[in-house]
Order: sequence, then structure tokens, then C-alpha cells
Amino acid sequence: MKFHKILLIVSILCMFHVITYANENNSLTINTITVEGNSEMSIAPNQATIQIGITTSANDAGEAETKNNQIANQIQKALEYIGTNKKEIKTTQYNFYPIYNNQENNHHEIIAYTVSNTLSITSSDLSKVGTIIDVGVKNGATNINSINFTVKDNDNIKSTALVAAIENAKAKADIIAKTINKKIVNVVAVKENSIYFQPSTISRYALMKNESSDSTAPSINPDNIKVNANVEIIFEIQ
Repeated sequence: MKFHKILLIVSILCMFHVITYANENNSLTINTITVEGNSEMSIAPNQATIQIGITTSANDAGEAETKNNQIANQIQKALEYIGTNKKEIKTTQYNFYPIYNNQENNHHEIIAYTVSNTLSITSSDLSKVGTIIDVGVKNGATNINSINFTVKDNDNIKSTALVAAIENAKAKADIIAKTINKKIVNVVAVKENSIYFQPSTISRYALMKNESSDSTAPSINPDNIKVNANVEIIFEIQ
């Protein structure tokens, strides 16, 4: 127990600094401690982005592209029909590549073409996520690449997280100052190190285009978003 108390005091003294400020007439020496403050919040998401994949293949390049475009247009029209704004539907990836003959003597021979297209749908109505997935699958999507849940208009959340991190730093500084028989008299500097939103993600959703037409829309229940903030504060002590 005595060893642990000595170790704690040594650790605290390692954070104890002396800063000297000089001007033309005199110098001012102050004692400081540097403390990091952290906060973590759990916030319910209010926005979802669904990545819908469409893959088509054909012996002819033009046919593979035409088939893919037809499915993409069909999905977009179906999404608009259920109330999705056209501006919320975007193409984020479009890949076109040949398929080669894998036989030993014919590996340079092109035998087909594949087109891969990804539609990104953003929705602020989380109750529609399952319906959007269902519409995509029933209208020709080959897979759901991912579903990302985030928080939009998050400035107030950032401010709250920063305030909590600063309060955490102040509490730590008070404990350190009291332990070494000092008191905090001023703040010398404050540095915001980071604010991080950890999105809730469901990756590669296992839904295939051959799903039965009478299947119901899947129920999607996202986890909360984790928000972490970190600051560094230098306090003057006496």
C-alpha cells in the first residue's frame, strides 16, 4: 500500500511543470500542471446511408451495361415511389471489367463482361431503412453492401462533448493540485485534441435478389453512436 502511494505521488510530480515568462523588465515563473480531459457520449442516430449493389454480366459489354442501367433506373423509380427524394439517391461506384477464360492456353480470351454499380441512399427517416432495402432487393439489387447510421446537424453534440471533456480535465486537475497541497489559480492554455463520432455500421447485409417476393421488409435496429472528445489543459497552480 505504501509503495502504491509513493508511486502515485511520483506520477503526479511528473506532470508538474515550471514555466517561465520573460519580458524586457522582469521574468515571471509559474508552476503548472498539464491534464487531459476525456468524455464519451452515446447518441441515437438520426440518419442512415444504405449502399445498394447491382452486378450484371453478359457476353457483350453493351448488354452488361444496359442490364445494369435498367436495374438501377428501376430501383430509383421504386424508391421515389415510396417517398425517397431523388437528391438522396446517388451513384457512388461504377466498375466495368472483362472476364477472362481461365483455361491454361486461353487466359487472354475475354468470355464475358461484368458491370458493378453502387447506389447510395440517404434517409433521415430510420423507420424506412428496412423498406428501402426491401425495395432494392425486389427490384434487382444483388446485395446490400452496408448500412451506416450517423448523426446529422451535430454541432450541439460536439459542444456538449467538449464541455464534458473540459469538466473532466478540471476535476482531474483539482485532485492533483489537492494531493500536492496546491490550488488552481488560472488556466494557461487549452488544446482541443479530437472529437470523434463512431458510426453504427451494419456491413454486407445478407439479402439476395432471389428473395421471395412476398417477404416482409427487414427490421433494422441500429446501435447508438459513440461520441468521444479529448482536450489538454495547462493549469497554473500555487
